[in-house]
Amino acid sequence: MSAAYLRRHRIAVPAQLRSYTPDEAAAATGLTLHELRRMRDRGEGPAYVTIGKRTVRYIRSDVDEWCFSRSRRRKQPDTTGDQDQRPAAAAAGDDHKALGSAFGRGDRSA
Repeated sequence: MSAAYLRRHRIAVPAQLRSYTPDEAAAATGLTLHELRRMRDRGEGPAYVTIGKRTVRYIRSDVDEWCFSRSRRRKQPDTTGDQDQRPAAAAAGDDHKALGSAFGRGDRSA
């Protein structure tokens, strides 16, 4: 069944079965069509489904899952200790010097 048929007859497609065309998958992943095709040929990238000989579709949930698995998360700093987290100059009591240098003013003591 085509997407037009489904719309015309108001048949809802479950979210887990909604799919992207290669163009839409490329836009969703930030890859080019060429990169996506190369990854598909090498067995990498998001999972895809072939319909017939030439039609390729990417299941949206698989694309989202693949993107999520490739995302890098920043490592959170360890704040469990009682260490002073301020810059060295501020920790030493020179708050005005630390703030001045942070704003490009340097030390303005007379």
